[in-house]
Amino acid sequence: MPLTEVQPVKTRTFSEEVAERLREAIRNGSLGAGSRLVEQEVAEQLGVSRVPVREAIQMLVEEGMVRKAPHRGAYVYLPTAYEIEEISSLRVVLECFVVERVIQNWNRAHEERLRSIRGTVEKRLLDEGIYTDAQADELFALIDTKLEIVTGEEVAS
Repeated sequence: MPLTEVQPVKTRTFSEEVAERLREAIRNGSLGAGSRLVEQEVAEQLGVSRVPVREAIQMLVEEGMVRKAPHRGAYVYLPTAYEIEEISSLRVVLECFVVERVIQNWNRAHEERLRSIRGTVEKRLLDEGIYTDAQADELFALIDTKLEIVTGEEVAS
């Protein structure tokens, strides 16, 4: 049996593995914005030498997730108020563009498919206990509001 859809195994270096662990810690908030990354501490926590940690931090600097300051070390990137405003403004522009495109291309089949997906997601989230009833209600109220905006019709819960 050929394994045409199975990807080959990739060998990762310690540096790549450390970078991935740090990325995940940044994404999930374990390492918050502005947190200092001390090579020795990271190395001890991950059970590796300082070399792969130094290389991993440099990878994250190149990706923009970490900043380095001379004589101060490396820190998880903390956006300025101006940068947050710029990002928010761009997001508004992009979301408006998406809504316009959706409205231009909308048809009844899209609506039926979206309602079907909503029902499936709601059932899975509640059945698998991923969300409490209150959390699911809040999430689906938001989805329903967006669906009502696009369709112009009230969504029956």
